[in-house]
Amino acid sequence: MKRLILTLTLILYSLLFYAQEQELSRKELTNLNKKAAQKDRDFTKRYPLVGDGKPIRGDMTFIANNILNLHRTDPYDGFKNNGYNNLVYVDIDNDNSTFSSSAATLNIPSCAKVIYAGLYWAGVYPYRSWDDNPKQNPSPNFNEIKLKLPGSSSYQNIIANKNDPNELIYNNGSASTRPYVCYKDITNLIDTNSPNGEYVVANIRATIGGESSGLGGSGGWNIVVIYENEEDTSKEFFTFDGFSSISNGNNKDVNISGFRTVPFGPVRADVLVATLEGDR
Repeated sequence: MKRLILTLTLILYSLLFYAQEQELSRKELTNLNKKAAQKDRDFTKRYPLVGDGKPIRGDMTFIANNILNLHRTDPYDGFKNNGYNNLVYVDIDNDNSTFSSSAATLNIPSCAKVIYAGLYWAGVYPYRSWDDNPKQNPSPNFNEIKLKLPGSSSYQNIIANKNDPNELIYNNGSASTRPYVCYKDITNLIDTNSPNGEYVVANIRATIGGESSGLGGSGGWNIVVIYENEEDTSKEFFTFDGFSSISNGNNKDVNISGFRTVPFGPVRADVLVATLEGDR
């Protein structure tokens, strides 16, 4: 069973795209599609915060990792689906104050300077565990996580404001799936002149355990980075984010507006895709 969260990032104009993909019966699919059409969130511009932006000599990248696995610390590189398997939190930091943690390393040119860094975290979180009987409601603190920056020995608390739709992008869907997506601008937290190194994100929540119908669970994070580098060509950067529920056999068009392309000639864009997807 599949759950898919996508991040599509274009260097000329960028789209952050969160979606959920499910394998369901035809009847369930029809009902879900009706609900999803009412509960999706349109995609709106995230970066630049004001105006149309300006050309920048630089580039864009991101780092990411998941938070659910078959084992707490051993990497998995097999071919099992997330459905029908018992998933646990990844927790690699040897810190008793965290219940989940995973890491990724940023490596951009040494002469580059970060001008924007946005942290996204997301999960499928209808219950605390699929295995509980009766099921326990999810923690209300899914919007609170921890971030450890390169060279630091301690975490910083990161909290997405639930009352701010710019930070709580999505927390909806059917009662038995209920995905959420949170966001925080972390540009001011990192060393923009020397940002390279390992980033650890902890205490992301998602439903653990074994889901008997094969639906499965997923959760994870990514950090989108835009940086200046005089050795790169000039480009314009725009990011958009929202949420779209996608089911097998139910493709959707995502409409975005408010970006600018060159006035004539071919429009060229590099596409970066990060997926938080349950099956692999």
